[in-house]
Amino acid sequence: MSFISTFYSKAVCWLLTASMVFTYMAGDYAHAAEYFSMTRAVNLDIPFEFGQIVEEYDPSGQGPSVVLIKDLHVNPEVQNNISGIIESVARDNRLGRIGIEGDPAGEVIDTSMLSTVPHGQIRDRLLEFYTGHGMVRGPEIYSVLNPGSAELVGIESPGLYDKNLELLISSLNNRQSTVRQLHVLREVLGELEEREFSSSLRRFRTQ
Repeated sequence: MSFISTFYSKAVCWLLTASMVFTYMAGDYAHAAEYFSMTRAVNLDIPFEFGQIVEEYDPSGQGPSVVLIKDLHVNPEVQNNISGIIESVARDNRLGRIGIEGDPAGEVIDTSMLSTVPHGQIRDRLLEFYTGHGMVRGPEIYSVLNPGSAELVGIESPGLYDKNLELLISSLNNRQSTVRQLHVLREVLGELEEREFSSSLRRFRTQ
């Protein structure tokens, strides 16, 4: 097998490995969701700047309504939008529980430490700091700003959550090594392009 064939085989293996690692992380963490339930029929009037309704299903018209909100973790703008969505819906509906991904099922999340900060400006600065560092999520922002309006509870299956956390930690442990290898591959590919590509192909490559 020639050097180029061997190199490209290894490159494909590394790229596939990296894509599987980062696809797993993106799939599991970028498109997670929060939900909340209401004790009567839902009346949704969500300002466009906060989000939009993409799907609705009502099999019977009876029982509590459940609203599922797609999430993008550790993104302050998204978390503030989620808080805004909940607050908008709460104006016309009586909220029940707000379920939060990332906490064990049934565990109540207490936000009183922040909601009882007496000075509103200090509280808002604390919220901004913790939200920016991924330590406070949208439903918690809503709860801090509207204390006692709804109960926040975890919705994670502890066993599945622990397995996913183990996979995430193991992928992060290998991330630096994978990134270093990808940088090496990029440099070698650049050298191969300069040596093997025709001038017209190199121009096409840069377009």
